[in-house]
Amino acid sequence: MRKVFIAIGAVGLGYGIYQYYLTQGAILYDYKYRIIGVSIKKISLKEVELQIDVEVINNSAITATLSSYYFDILLNGKKVAVVENASLNQFLQKNGGTSYFPMKITINPKEFADVNLLSGLLESVKNSTIEQRGYFGFKKGLLRFNKIPFIYTYKVKDFL
Repeated sequence: MRKVFIAIGAVGLGYGIYQYYLTQGAILYDYKYRIIGVSIKKISLKEVELQIDVEVINNSAITATLSSYYFDILLNGKKVAVVENASLNQFLQKNGGTSYFPMKITINPKEFADVNLLSGLLESVKNSTIEQRGYFGFKKGLLRFNKIPFIYTYKVKDFL
């Protein structure tokens, strides 16, 4: 009988830990960020490289390390830029802690200067959209979560 109570206690403890990390992971996934600076690193006819300094606020009670990210930036459904870093290892502070890191953005001027894209943007700024589509990776101790997908869509008018 004693072994049954120990087993029930162990299962209950395991489930509690699982629920805690599941909840904290959801809070971590709902991080807040803010752009604090933009600088031009390279300009050519083939590409424009920008560095955007980002502030990330983690409201979760657990720390984690942002290990990688990759996403495309689409303007009205057309890919115009790529943001990537495959070996970041940026530590994210917990409990509302603020972390800072640079993001490298590569813009293809040929795609951005497409006549259809620009004319559609000029015709209807209110209805134009900017979409971020890609993935990021986190690690916490021995656990690794690679290629967590995300999609964010914004209206261009929100930036004006």
